[in-house]
Amino acid sequence: MELLYAALLMVVAFWLGACPCSVWIGRRFLGKDITAYGDHNPGATNVFRAGGRGWGLAAVFADVFKGTPPILFAHYHLQLSELSLYAIALLAVLGHMCSPFFGFRGGKATAITVGVLLVLPQPDIFVVFMLLMAAAFLFIEMESDAWEVTSSAVGTLVYVIAVGKDVWTVLFVGTLLLILGMRHLHGLRTAPHVRIKPVSWFNSIRRGA
Repeated sequence: MELLYAALLMVVAFWLGACPCSVWIGRRFLGKDITAYGDHNPGATNVFRAGGRGWGLAAVFADVFKGTPPILFAHYHLQLSELSLYAIALLAVLGHMCSPFFGFRGGKATAITVGVLLVLPQPDIFVVFMLLMAAAFLFIEMESDAWEVTSSAVGTLVYVIAVGKDVWTVLFVGTLLLILGMRHLHGLRTAPHVRIKPVSWFNSIRRGA
């Protein structure tokens, strides 16, 4: 019975993840095609560019949490296994990246990855991923966020191996890394540059600037 429930929720997670919320917000509330802005990605960043902070924040919220209901239902109502939760989470991310609503194209999956990690029953994985991403955004300077996202996933994989997580957790994070790496492959072809702004800000503070 668990297999049936898990399969059904995987389908639901894929279709929820596939919803191009940012594109719909742009069309419905801004009257704009957000893919005509910035990097032409159907994500929340271009909603900010097209319509400002308010609708951009709404798009971020939608993209983060659209994949969470199937995971929460599976965990708290059906008490499905951790393996089932991981499979549901991965299908939500894949739905976002390969949306049938958008010609089987999609966004960079950063926001939805944050969302699924947030509600999975191992909060330390979410914390490690977010801390690594924050550090990457501070010290890696690129036009895209390819290196920031993938380096965070690499670091998280190293963490789950180092602390002795079970094999399903390691496989889940490894698969997530593979998915994110493939999605950001174009951006990874450009070598990252170390950003020195944090050091500059610290020196400015010391000088009283």
